Amino acid sequence: MIEEKALDYYIKNIHDKRDKLKSTGKIEIFASNHAGYVISQFIVCKTRQVKKDTTQTKFYYNELKRVGYEANGELDTVNLKDLTVKLKDPIKKVERLKFKKLRGGLIGLWRQLTNKLFGEPFNVHFFRHVMYEGDFYTLISIVKKDGEYGRELWFRLNDKGEVLDWCEGGWIQ
Repeated sequence: MIEEKALDYYIKNIHDKRDKLKSTGKIEIFASNHAGYVISQFIVCKTRQVKKDTTQTKFYYNELKRVGYEANGELDTVNLKDLTVKLKDPIKKVERLKFKKLRGGLIGLWRQLTNKLFGEPFNVHFFRHVMYEGDFYTLISIVKKDGEYGRELWFRLNDKGEVLDWCEGGWIQ
């Protein structure tokens, strides 16, 4: 499964060992135009990554113009409720993801201190892969439990499940 190959790559090459990751393992899709969003956001992420190299920036900009935000990739939506990713260590399987309220004051300071010592708690979300021009695109979203910030890891894989390229984006509340 494409999402599992992307997860293997993440664990082996990108994962920060101190982070505490939890997931239900369920695969999700975005409500509208999932295929176009996944493909175009991968290209946008790559454009941001190479912004100092004008040749590469032009290449990704032209690629985004060609593809557009309404790209039509193949999305296999076979019974999404039954699709799950086999989770591996260090990701702990849970039935339901928990979220905490972002707090300040003494409680916030205490939480920051314990997180620095014992690792930050994160929820991991997997999104259904999209096939476009012979490659597969997928997204793994990692969100801090209190929603303070998150990371989005975009992957492009070939039909054998080998990661051809990946990109990391993020957001702060």
